Amino acid sequence: MSAAQIPTQFTAEHVIAVVKQMPPAELRKFSRRFIAWQQQGHQTADEEALLLARIEENSRFPAADQRRFNRLRRKRQAETLTKGEETELQAFWRRVERMSATRLEALHELAQRRGRSVKTLMRELGVEKRLNVF
Repeated sequence: MSAAQIPTQFTAEHVIAVVKQMPPAELRKFSRRFIAWQQQGHQTADEEALLLARIEENSRFPAADQRRFNRLRRKRQAETLTKGEETELQAFWRRVERMSATRLEALHELAQRRGRSVKTLMRELGVEKRLNVF
């Protein structure tokens, strides 16, 4: 059996030609490692998708909540908040803080996975443009 030529640019055909020349024990070892690598790639993609979803869901309030939050903030600026509304606004601010922490945690993890800074990742994802809570 002649050795396969290894080009500088690999194609599926080149790899298959090399794999066909493997002894059975090496072929089984290669198959196990390839399947593990392939599954890891899917797992990584799934984990990134979950992080992206967490970032998105913690980047804004639902529309009705956002309107109420904005209304309460305007009333606070106008100094017309009732005691109950003040309590409600404080609850909104606690929610904003939790959302911010959750979003930043997910951004940090995703940035590390991608080898970027959080600021760069936020710019790439357009996250800073979608924040309407703050």
